[in-house]
Parts: sequence; C-alpha cells; structure tokens
Amino acid sequence: DAIGKLLLEICSIEQLSSVRHRQSSGGVLCFFPSFRSLQLHVSRWKQIGVLQSLKVSRAVCVEHPDTAKCEEQKKLYEAGIQQARLGQKAFPLFRAVCRGKISEGMDFSDDLCRLVIVLGIPFPTVADPKVILKRQYNDQQSKHTNVLNGQQWYNIQAYRALNQAIG
Repeated sequence: DAIGKLLLEICSIEQLSSVRHRQSSGGVLCFFPSFRSLQLHVSRWKQIGVLQSLKVSRAVCVEHPDTAKCEEQKKLYEAGIQQARLGQKAFPLFRAVCRGKISEGMDFSDDLCRLVIVLGIPFPTVADPKVILKRQYNDQQSKHTNVLNGQQWYNIQAYRALNQAIG
C-alpha cells in the first residue's frame, strides 16, 4: 500500500513542479524486479484505488510479455507524451520490468522520461536451472582462474539489470 501511495505522491509532485516552474517535465518510468512483482503491485493498487487516482490525470501504461501488446502500450505512452506536450494531461507513467523489453530496448531521451523509479533490486531467479548451473560453474572456475565466484556473478547480474533500466 505504501509503495502505491508513494508513487502517487511522486507523480503529483512531479506534475506540480512542472506547472509551477513553467517547464516541460517528462514521462515517468517505474521498474519492477519481475513480472510477478508488477502483477502483485498492480492488483493491490486496483483494490485500494491508487491506479484509478493515477489514471485521472495521466496515461498509465504497463509492459506486457507479449511483444504486440507491449508495442500497443508503447504507442499509448508516446500518445500520452504528445498530450502532455500540448498541456492536455500530465506526463504519462509507464510501469515496466527490469530485463524486459522496455528496460533494454527503448531510448527514453529528453521528455520521454524525466523520472525513473526502481522498486527493488532485480536479482535473477535463484531457482532457475541456468542460474544454478552458472553459479556452480563460476564457483568451480574461480578456484583456479581469475573468474568471479557464483555469488559475485549473481550480484553483478542484478546490478547490471538495474543499470540497464535506469539507463
């Protein structure tokens, strides 16, 4: 609940600041560590009215695992940017996922994004067989060569995804 209310407050402050200073602000990106985390938060925000409050003044878009649906949301976000440039609405909010299409495949230059919010550190899924094997391999290799051990590799993957998202 607190995260949703904080996001609402941040978007309100961002909107007020751009009006008060008569300057263009920009879109807001909010990254989650996983699609599961995104779904849980959005579901809760619907229940407590945070999502509806955000949608009153701005376009609110969400990344989707399906490429076609993600492209649709991207177009809605860009249309929201155009509306904001004309003063019709506040700049849009795009909820996305670290390691997703939005964090790794789009350029959000200038007013396409002026604020990035990251909710959590996007560690790889610890139970993923590829992650388990890579960590084991690195642990073995680090004993004989100058390779990161499994835990160091795991941590770096999280921070790499984080850096990619904040861009």
